[in-house]
Amino acid sequence: MYYYKLNISDWGNSTSHLSLAEEAVYLRLINYYHDKEKPIPLETTAVCRRLRMSDNVEIAQSILDEFFEKTDKGWVHSRCEKDLKEYRKTAKKNKANGAKGGRPRKKAASMETQNKPNGLPDESQNNPNQEPLTTNHKPDNTRAKAKRFTPPLLNEVSDYFIERGGINEAQQFIDFYSSKGWMVGKNKMKDWKAATRNWIQRQTNGHNQKPNHKSNAVSRAHEAAANRERERQQRELAAGAGNGTAVGQANGDLRQSPGEQLWPDNAEGVGACIEGDYTRTN
Repeated sequence: MYYYKLNISDWGNSTSHLSLAEEAVYLRLINYYHDKEKPIPLETTAVCRRLRMSDNVEIAQSILDEFFEKTDKGWVHSRCEKDLKEYRKTAKKNKANGAKGGRPRKKAASMETQNKPNGLPDESQNNPNQEPLTTNHKPDNTRAKAKRFTPPLLNEVSDYFIERGGINEAQQFIDFYSSKGWMVGKNKMKDWKAATRNWIQRQTNGHNQKPNHKSNAVSRAHEAAANRERERQQRELAAGAGNGTAVGQANGDLRQSPGEQLWPDNAEGVGACIEGDYTRTN
């Protein structure tokens, strides 16, 4: 038994002559009785020890003699037995209802109440389209449901970039925010047009959030190719000078003749000279 009712008035009247220690011992014995749901054993030494009353064994014995009845089953208390009897009766009833599927519904009683005539016409039947009489009956539409964010299409972003006068980086914009799950910091994006305006502002300030890596890569590739071409020409010139080959000026007269090799300044010319001899005549 997990709880029991305590009548404060009855308790005060029956324990008004007890000291504070005696009343405390009495209350612990009552609690023990309800918790174990059986009389207190005749051998009270173990009970007192369990209730931390080893120093109050004499007080406990006097309380038992005054408020309990000694029987073969143990020390019996009439009020505790009454509480246990009601508790077991309720538990048995609940168990039976549970076996039947729970507490019976009150549908039949409610239907009877609704169908019972009272001599008055049904207002809802006489006025099926009646308007609400007070403002309290009006539906509250002030709280509009928040619109769910939908990622924009490429053409929408592109048109907006053009409309705002920025560099059209619609594809970079969509790729960037798609990779982030359309998050702005730690929050879900709510207005993609506002994010586009910020993107264009960073373009104006020279701080694009998404740099054009493709353009940079192409520029670096062109620069590397130009460097390799210059190095190749320098090596060819150095090789020609070491062999005693005369190299003409950029505007000199060049023609082919046996015995002297000419090294041109471009890759196509080198390929053409691999098999032949070229000489210069001033």
